[in-house]
Amino acid sequence: MVGLHRHILLYLTCLVCFISIIYLIFYQRFPTTLLIVSNSAFKKQVVISDSLKHERKVYAVIPETFHPDFKAPCWYNKDDKPMCLPYFYIAGFPKCGTTDLWYKIIKHPDVIEVCKEPHWWPWRQYGTEKLPTCQKEASKTTNTIGKPQSSIEWYLHFYRTQGAVKEIVKSNRYKSFHPKVFGDASVSTSYGTVGNFFSKYELIDEQFSMTIPKLLYSATPNAKIIIILRDPVDRYYSGYNYSPYGRTKGSPTDFHNQTVEAIDCFKRCLLIHSPYYCVHHLEFCKSHSHGYLDKLPLGMYSIFMKDWLDVFPRNQLYILTLTELRNQPVRTLRDIFQFLELSPYEINTSEKRPVNSRKYPDMLQETRILLQELYRPYEQKLVHILNDTKFSFSSLNFPK
Repeated sequence: MVGLHRHILLYLTCLVCFISIIYLIFYQRFPTTLLIVSNSAFKKQVVISDSLKHERKVYAVIPETFHPDFKAPCWYNKDDKPMCLPYFYIAGFPKCGTTDLWYKIIKHPDVIEVCKEPHWWPWRQYGTEKLPTCQKEASKTTNTIGKPQSSIEWYLHFYRTQGAVKEIVKSNRYKSFHPKVFGDASVSTSYGTVGNFFSKYELIDEQFSMTIPKLLYSATPNAKIIIILRDPVDRYYSGYNYSPYGRTKGSPTDFHNQTVEAIDCFKRCLLIHSPYYCVHHLEFCKSHSHGYLDKLPLGMYSIFMKDWLDVFPRNQLYILTLTELRNQPVRTLRDIFQFLELSPYEINTSEKRPVNSRKYPDMLQETRILLQELYRPYEQKLVHILNDTKFSFSSLNFPK
């Protein structure tokens, strides 16, 4: 009997040791307790840390559920004033046709036109206020509420001061239901991180403890995300030609020389850091000449897309290519309106709107080959995670 007790005691001691070891390993890797946020509409559960729980407190003015009489994520605040967040986001990427897509979507009668790119989630929220976009609207918002641009209250009033919320409230043609919505088409949402973001969310195993998709999900888990992609080689060259330097002094030869320098710098980063780190820390290879070639990693879409897929359900993400929008605009817009759960509506796609397009010389073939070799592994990964060969761009060289 004494021997049995000893065996039981030994077993319990080993069990306690085992549990303690597991706890220590888990605690070191995930040093905060876990919180499960449930998205009942799509039966999606995302496990997030205490740091995201803290962000939920920062966004405390946003309720966990929204008013059922609004299609948009709207509610009445403590002063009984209606407040709304964007219903959809065109999250990126830069130079991939987001401006063209935006002007097509806002032609739908139930989509309210607002300033396209407030850049709040990745930039203004972390202290970057001097931005070239939405300057008039941003100044009006600041003067109206007297709060810093980094506050969620500022972001909410950014849309109120443009009359978007008022228009939503007025759109009650279906008895008490309000069908109108608005969006946020800040391309920086897909990739943007700045110095204050880095200092707030430290890296764990060279992965951010927080991402923009997680922050967005914490505030509005049912948001609809649209992401448009383009051949990364052409996207990169287009960005160079649209930069202030490229517009005035750019040339195919200069682009080639700058690209060689940028690729070498990125490879030096990879010698000491992970691809995730190097892609997100754009300042590592910031160009001193014109400040654009540090954007080389933005074409490594698979790394950014994984952050979105880790948080949002796949049916809340609509991912398309610029080629689709150019070659089949009617069908593409019809599919997007269906994704947004808007009423069927066909727009005149032949109508010309001022979009970011201009003529520039062809890229040198040797430069194209260099960039294709750089981007190819990330393209292959993108095709794999999205399970769609239309995202294999290496052989696609459509006109600019």
